[in-house]
This record gives sequence, C-alpha cells and structure tokens, in this order.
Amino acid sequence: MTAADKYMGSASNEVSADNILELKQLVMEMKEELTQSLKGQQFVSDQYDDMKRQIAELVLETRSLNEQVSDLLNQCAEKDKVILMQEERIQHLENHSRNRNIVLTADIEAAHRIPTQKQGMPKPIVVEFTSRKTRDLILTKKRRKDIFNSDVVESREGGKIFIFEHFSPKLMSLKYKGKQVARLHNWKYVWDKKGKLYARKVDNSPVIKIVVEEHLKLIK
Repeated sequence: MTAADKYMGSASNEVSADNILELKQLVMEMKEELTQSLKGQQFVSDQYDDMKRQIAELVLETRSLNEQVSDLLNQCAEKDKVILMQEERIQHLENHSRNRNIVLTADIEAAHRIPTQKQGMPKPIVVEFTSRKTRDLILTKKRRKDIFNSDVVESREGGKIFIFEHFSPKLMSLKYKGKQVARLHNWKYVWDKKGKLYARKVDNSPVIKIVVEEHLKLIK
C-alpha cells in the first residue's frame, strides 16, 4: 500500500466519523422536535377532551334546566286553573248570598234602599224574597214584559221599572266592561243569569262564559 492510499483511507475514516457525529446530532434534534410535537399534540388532545367534557356537562345542565322550566310551567298552569276555579267559586258564593235580592217591591221578606252616585235619581230598592222560586218567577216575568210605575201604583204615571239581580260589585264591574268590549267588537249579547255572566256574538254563535276579566279577550 502506498502512502497515498494510506492517506486516503485515513481521510475517509475521518469523514465517516464526522458524518456519524452529525447524523447523531441531527437525530437527537429530530427526536427532541418530535418529543415537543407529541407533547403539543397531547396538550391539544387534552384541551379537546376537556372541552368535550364541559360541553357534555352543559348539555346535561341545559336538559335539567329545561325539565325544571317545563315543570314550573306545568305548575303555573295548574295553579292558574286552581285560581280560576277559586275565583269562580268566590264569585258564586258572593252572588249566592244575593240570589234572593232584586230591585223590586214584591212578596218580600226584607227590603231597603241603597245610595246612588247620580244626583236626583231614585235610590234603588234591594229586596230579599221569601224564596228563590219567587225571585226566579219575577225575573222570568220581567224578561217577557216591561213593567211601569202605573202597573204597580195606580196613582203614578209612566216611568219604567228596571229589575235586575243584585250582584257583587266585582261582577257588576265585569258586566259593564263586558258590554263595552262587546259593543266595540259588534257582539249582540252580554247577559247574566243566576250569578253568572255570558256573551254571544250573534244568535247562532257559541256562548262564552265570563268569570274573570281575562275572559273578555274572548270577545273579539
């Protein structure tokens, strides 16, 4: 082997050693980058899993809140029904105590005048009948034929006698408002019967029962 060959062999060995060292360094750097990349991916994955968990919890919480809202709405609806029934019952009880009272002199148990807000107007007479049957009979007769002063007292002339049931102030106010709304929407009939208030648009229309002011919205 010549000296030149020996030199070339030595140089080749040196290059190979340098290359191997560089490759090792490069591999180490790539390994470090890969490690950092894997850590980054794991962080993103953890964040994603955490977001999924939070979303799942929010979905469950929303579902629970929706169920609670639904339950509350149902409870409110039931309470509204109970309140309506109680108001109707109270109104019925208030009017029941007046079932034997109308404004007319007749076969009576007791009678008294009540004040009026209009100056110069005769004070109405509240009459308590001896029986509900008598009261109903007089009301029925009144609906069939008008009554005038001369029908009751021979010495008096003219003057129509108005007869109506003696209702609670609440029902009287409701009836007044009902007639106003009916007039506004061209409904023909608003009437009371045995302590109850009713309305009908025309002769063949369905009858609606008015218990509270909210029911006036049905007149449209």
